[in-house]
Amino acid sequence: MDKIKFLKLLNQALVGKKLTENSKLNLDSLNMLQIVEFNNKYFKNKKLNEKKIFESKSVKEIFKIYMVK
Repeated sequence: MDKIKFLKLLNQALVGKKLTENSKLNLDSLNMLQIVEFNNKYFKNKKLNEKKIFESKSVKEIFKIYMVK
């Protein structure tokens, strides 16, 4: 998946956030539930470390976790 499509889907999943490629992240527990739902919808067969996602400080770190190019 490319960055633009991934970012669009992530913005839809994280209601109330307007993220760009250079955005800093401050995820709370509600955002984590939204990301779990996002993973279940778009990345069913991929094992992802939710702890790494929760500890991410930027969208670029999220790209690395999901291996977005």
